[in-house]
Amino acid sequence: MTTHDSEPFNLDLSRRKLLAAAGLGGAAVVGASLPRTAEAEAALPSRQVSDPVATPPVAGLHLQFGADASSEMVVSWHTLQAVQNPRVILGHLDGKLEQTVEAKAVSYTDAKSGQIVYAYHAKLGGLQADFSYLYGAMHDGAEPEFATFRTSPRGRAPLTFTSLATRVRRRSARSSPRPKA
Repeated sequence: MTTHDSEPFNLDLSRRKLLAAAGLGGAAVVGASLPRTAEAEAALPSRQVSDPVATPPVAGLHLQFGADASSEMVVSWHTLQAVQNPRVILGHLDGKLEQTVEAKAVSYTDAKSGQIVYAYHAKLGGLQADFSYLYGAMHDGAEPEFATFRTSPRGRAPLTFTSLATRVRRRSARSSPRPKA
């Protein structure tokens, strides 16, 4: 579910988090009192102090371009226990957050540990081509994780991106050692 907010709202960010998130697109300054809307304010985590043992943090935050890299992005993260109200807030580098997108939950059992992993995916659509965005991934009771991304240009244009992967190579006890060169 995506909700569009007609007015910006106050986002209580630490200066360090905001500058880190907006640093990719340039320095951003957020006023201490932007007008609020009830819907946008409801998207923010509650002010209650939560038990860090009972509420898992946003972990493994990563992005993937959608079918159209100029207008779609998928924000994903995981936890080791189910959470309530997983969502992404999206806005501009100036701190004006305009929409909230519900994240869909899926789970799987890790083959090595046998532990259930909960993955959350929020598909952001209708984005402007070649434009920088500020986003925050969150769920109830956890600190939001903020970062930025830039959509690709539309059509045939140069695009630079970073791709990271982890490769694990397992060797069984029965495998023979590599021949010496």
